[in-house]
Amino acid sequence: MLLPSSGLLLREHTRTPRGHHRTREEDRPSHAPRTTLQLLERAARAGRSVATLCTEVHHREGETGTRRILGVLSLARKYGTAALDDACEVALEVGVPTYRFVRRYLERRTPTPVTLRQVDPLIRELTHYRDVIARLTQPHPSPRRHRDMNLVEITRALTTLRLSGMAQAVEARLLQAQAEKLAPLDFLSALVNDELTRRSDSFIQRRLKQGAFRDAGKTLDGFDFDFNKKMNRRLVFELATGGFVERREDALFLGPPGTGKSHIAQAIGRAVIQSQGHRVLYREAHHLLEELAESSLEGTRRQTLDALTSAPLLVIDDLGMRKLPATAAEDLLGLIMRRYEKASTLITSNRPVEDWGKLLGDNAAVAAMLDRLLHHAHVVQFGPRSWRTKGAMELRSAESAG
Repeated sequence: MLLPSSGLLLREHTRTPRGHHRTREEDRPSHAPRTTLQLLERAARAGRSVATLCTEVHHREGETGTRRILGVLSLARKYGTAALDDACEVALEVGVPTYRFVRRYLERRTPTPVTLRQVDPLIRELTHYRDVIARLTQPHPSPRRHRDMNLVEITRALTTLRLSGMAQAVEARLLQAQAEKLAPLDFLSALVNDELTRRSDSFIQRRLKQGAFRDAGKTLDGFDFDFNKKMNRRLVFELATGGFVERREDALFLGPPGTGKSHIAQAIGRAVIQSQGHRVLYREAHHLLEELAESSLEGTRRQTLDALTSAPLLVIDDLGMRKLPATAAEDLLGLIMRRYEKASTLITSNRPVEDWGKLLGDNAAVAAMLDRLLHHAHVVQFGPRSWRTKGAMELRSAESAG
């Protein structure tokens, strides 16, 4: 750099790769310009983590980081300040406080769970289906057809329109309409309800299949709460309403083996699917860790973690039942950190939390995991009596009596 008036050499700058230029400390102004201070004030209003990340960018890169600070603040318009603050907090925790990390994290963040009303086009477009059925069932002259459709043709047309619920019920509904002299609107309403019921049942069955439950038929009705009367029955039924999933809270079931932890966990997962339509994933702890280890070998770990993170409810069953690999604490901590305050996690274990450090072999990682897990957790204590012990005693009594 030369002074134009005299040609005096002022500064020599070595050539650096694009994006790696840094201003020397002696060339930086003693005070940040007013525009930079205003940007940092905006960052402070956006959130604590946003302010911390932008301040680190300014200290690290000086005035050359102003564009990156502007980029971070601009993400609030697209994703909202709450989501931006969460992304900045994650960036600070993992030690990558950069605009690129925050942007990519927000682009891949957990999607907001959708309801059945949002998913099913039939519910949004009832008028379209009403007109279709009216045209198929009410005799009137048609410019394209010169004859009315019979029942077989109507059923085939409904199947072509992917209205299999209506196709299966139309014959029975026609007989009902003739017997009870139903009005056309009542007949149409019954057919639409049949289709909605079939789609809702199919939707729930798909969710249950995706959940990969060990015993998908477990329900709260099939559990004897009187066997262990000290268990918090009220909390269990409150969890079954799915409210804790909406609030992105966690749950922890502790107690000796055979006390019904897995039964209740799977029953709550099933109830959340049926009442809220949420996606639920069930994994036994050792299978979950094996899945993560295999995905690392196959190069698909990121996709596996994304799938586990995106589920609104993840049930991790039987933690401590079997010997776990050496990386168990690190893998579980990474998963819990991804899901913390973004999705709900339910864990069952036959070991008290005081023993988890010894169980997983990393006290520091376990402490960090429990700190996040217990922050918004509902803890249910099971026991002390075991169902399996009771069944074995009853069997021996029956054999001795026989």
